[in-house]
Amino acid sequence: MLLLSWVFLILLLSAMESPFAAASGASEVCTTNCPLGSIFSYLLKVMANDAIMPPQTNLKCSKNSTRTLLAAEEEVQINSPNFPSLYPAKTECGWKFKRSDPATRLTLSCPAFYLKKAKNENCTDYLQVNDIKYCGSKAPVFNATEDLALTFKSEDGLMPGFNCTIAANLLKDKLQPIVKDSNNAPETVESGDTQTTNSTEKQTRCGEKYDVFGITRIVGGEQTTPYEYPWQVGLVQTSSRNVFCGGSIITKNWILTAAHCAASMVDKESRFKVLVGAYILSSPTIIQRSLSIRRIILHENYNPHELDNDIAFLEVDPIEFSPRVGPVCLPDPQGYYENVTGTVTGWGTLKADGEPSNVLMEVRVPTMTNAKCRQAYGDYLTQNMLCAGYARGGKDSCQGDSGGPLVYQSSKHGRWEQIGIVSWGSGCAGVGTPGVYTRLTSYIDWINNIIQGSN
Repeated sequence: MLLLSWVFLILLLSAMESPFAAASGASEVCTTNCPLGSIFSYLLKVMANDAIMPPQTNLKCSKNSTRTLLAAEEEVQINSPNFPSLYPAKTECGWKFKRSDPATRLTLSCPAFYLKKAKNENCTDYLQVNDIKYCGSKAPVFNATEDLALTFKSEDGLMPGFNCTIAANLLKDKLQPIVKDSNNAPETVESGDTQTTNSTEKQTRCGEKYDVFGITRIVGGEQTTPYEYPWQVGLVQTSSRNVFCGGSIITKNWILTAAHCAASMVDKESRFKVLVGAYILSSPTIIQRSLSIRRIILHENYNPHELDNDIAFLEVDPIEFSPRVGPVCLPDPQGYYENVTGTVTGWGTLKADGEPSNVLMEVRVPTMTNAKCRQAYGDYLTQNMLCAGYARGGKDSCQGDSGGPLVYQSSKHGRWEQIGIVSWGSGCAGVGTPGVYTRLTSYIDWINNIIQGSN
């Protein structure tokens, strides 16, 4: 049925006047009776562009539209009803958008746009953007610092319609670092509190999600909102954007990761970088920074065969903290964190031996006692390890997530503590085989000794 719709659309457009305006940046525009080949090429181009775009939310056109809040660098798509098939007659619906972050502006772009236009140039069918109506093949391009309201109305219908993207783009001059006080007074490095390296650096509290106007969402196995986890980092080769391991920001100079990730980089530090402020890997923004690795410290008792003491520190160029880039809290050294719900984040594969994700993902998993986990792994499990996952499987960290954080929101102070580092497991999300994490409470003294020793 879909194939027949495309064939009908192509044949219809080949006989119409001005079927499409070229996408932004195109060098040629078809303005008369367009050859069938050029229309078909255009449609293939639109489909190809869609195929490589990062994941986006597609919002339906509603008669009673509610206002949608967009976080920084978040994008959504809107289409005319039935797109890419022909839209119906006698339709009226719309969308409303509001930026959730004062450091952004809303933008609208429509790579595919054609609504019926009468010979007297009046718009019988139109997309109204705030107070301006658009029809024919002239696609709207719009920037707004506040709200954006769109209304679609059709009388005759049976036209290709439109496909548009609304984005909340960051404005560089609006970005401000966080400074906790005017005197830059030092704060103590301690579990569950602020972590800093000296009294002269700009300070930020640890474990605070980026959450403007309550837009963050906690879900299992789906993409995060942009910069929701400010401590998340990715390890990449200097010449690549592909994240092979994750990590977390502890202080402005120190990144925590798994020893099995860091071991491959020892004595080859110049070949690797640490990405901070990353979200969509194929579309880096002004927030993202690529940091050089100054030094690698593996735990002195790391065992690569049994993956015990699978923990390491990377010393990097200084990180400037902001609401979107900041440290995670260390856990309470006395906490066991058994039978609590943690959150794992990373750009790893979405299934065993699958393709890595282009966008930062999150999944919620319950932790368990080591006694229960030994039913799956026996004596391979040591007291330095923590297990998390569902007995039925289905949700787990996977390849490429190694070194990344397992975090838990403290009931004591409400901030996020890192309780584990993605380490190993049998496959991904299998039945009865939970993920195994480095238990961070076993290493608080080791972590503090390194941080304090670098001051």
